Amino acid sequence: MLYKTQKYYDYLEYFEQDDCPICIMHKNWLNKFIDNFFYECVNDRKMRKIIRDYGGFCKEHAIAMLNHGDPLGHSIIYADLITDYLKNSDKKKKQGCLICDLEKEANESFLKAFLDFFKESDEFVQKFDETNTCLCKPHLNILKTMTKDNALIEKLDYVQKKNLTHALECLDEIKRKFDYRFKEEALTKEERTAWQRAVKLMAGIDR
Repeated sequence: MLYKTQKYYDYLEYFEQDDCPICIMHKNWLNKFIDNFFYECVNDRKMRKIIRDYGGFCKEHAIAMLNHGDPLGHSIIYADLITDYLKNSDKKKKQGCLICDLEKEANESFLKAFLDFFKESDEFVQKFDETNTCLCKPHLNILKTMTKDNALIEKLDYVQKKNLTHALECLDEIKRKFDYRFKEEALTKEERTAWQRAVKLMAGIDR
């Protein structure tokens, strides 16, 4: 019997949005982690030691945290990192960063949950289908490596391709309406953002 966790209901909500639902799950997780980090972890000595062991954060996550703001939090963390670097510049650090490791675990749980829900819940599949939801290409490819159930893969492929065909129709409408002969026809709400959605779906961008 399928146990409907919070992830289940989150996915149903994200199906109503334009982006890959797994990308949305990841983006929301990262934003929440950064919020909690600056609120709870900046003054935690054990946490600051872990960050020093990594030598800080990777470029991607440093940018994500920088975009979050918080001058005081950054000053505390980076004063600690710079002091450590000045004292121990030759010391070998761990690869990656703390957020990279936690993010990997979180993403694995999001992918597994999606696969379980898609396999066990008709409601989940129906909602995925009816809302014209598409997974980004990178996440779809990962999901296919996580199961040997060919029937499940075929079912996922079927819905994905049907919904991508709808996305393609929106792009074709944009092209048509940019033709001077049809310039009086306004783009629909969905068409106005379809080109951005297409980029995200093919490249796996979750920004």
